[in-house]
Amino acid sequence: MVIAAAVVVLGALAWEKVNKPEAEGTAVLYDTDPGNDAYIKGELTAEHLRILDRVLLEEKRQGGLRLSGADLKEIAGSHPEVLEAYVRWRYCRDMMRSHQRTVYPDER
Repeated sequence: MVIAAAVVVLGALAWEKVNKPEAEGTAVLYDTDPGNDAYIKGELTAEHLRILDRVLLEEKRQGGLRLSGADLKEIAGSHPEVLEAYVRWRYCRDMMRSHQRTVYPDER
């Protein structure tokens, strides 16, 4: 019984590791400050991170201005997690910092 529980836990951990974007060979970085980077990512899945990348690239394409709600909903669709992550990214973007900064996906 204990062995079966251990196998299930280890399997879940392995599944989580395989499905992280880092496992796909891409360095997913949204802020050069590790604390802010973790704050922005939260508990997003690899799919959510890809959608967030599209949102950020669209923002950059529009001159770095905050996207409107309509633009966000068009890109992010029905993923409130992505919308929340975008708000966190913008919060970090608007911080006055001298050494750390946010990163657009094409700047990685």
